[in-house]
Amino acid sequence: GFLVISGDVGAGKTTLLRSYLAADHPDLRTAVILNTGLDPDGLLKAIAEDLEIAVPADASRKAVIDLLRDNLLETFAGGRQTAIFIDEAQHLSPESLELLRMLSNLETENEKLVQIVLFGQDPLREILARPDMFQLRSRIAVHRHLKPLGLAETGDYVAHRLTAAGAAIPVSFTPAAIKALHRAAD
Repeated sequence: GFLVISGDVGAGKTTLLRSYLAADHPDLRTAVILNTGLDPDGLLKAIAEDLEIAVPADASRKAVIDLLRDNLLETFAGGRQTAIFIDEAQHLSPESLELLRMLSNLETENEKLVQIVLFGQDPLREILARPDMFQLRSRIAVHRHLKPLGLAETGDYVAHRLTAAGAAIPVSFTPAAIKALHRAAD
C-alpha cells in the first residue's frame, strides 16, 4: 500500500528522501516524482518515464496502466520490488491521488507490485483526512509526521554537520548559541 511522511516546511522530508535514494538498494527499482502539478495522465506518464518504460505519446490511460502493470510483473518475477516516491504530495489533485490508489491495486495473488511513498507538508494530512479519501486512507500502512528538532537534537545535528563537513579544527558552540540556532530554526 502506501507510506506517508508528512511534516512542516524544513522538517527534513526531502532530505530523508534523498538520503534513502542515495543508499544502495539493489532489489528496489524506484520512480521519483518531484513535479506534482501534473494532471493524472501526466503523472502516470511521468511514473512510467522514470521507470524507463517506453510510452507512445498518444497512449490512453488504460494503455499506460497496462504497460506499467506488465513491467511491474516482469520486475517482480526478476526478484525486485518497485517503489514510487512522490515529493510535495500535498499538491496532488484528488484525481491524481485516486489514480495512485488504483495503481496500488496492481498485485499478484499474494504480493503488491508497487509501494507508493508520499512526502508532503501538513496540508497533505488534511487532504487525506477528507471523507472522499477514505479508500486511499485505508491503504496507508505507515504514516509518520516529522516534528521539528528539540534543543538537544539541534546540538547533535550541528555537531554532525560539522563532522560531515570535515571541520579541520574543533568547533564548539555555547549552549546559548545552540538555543539561538534552535529558536531561529523553529
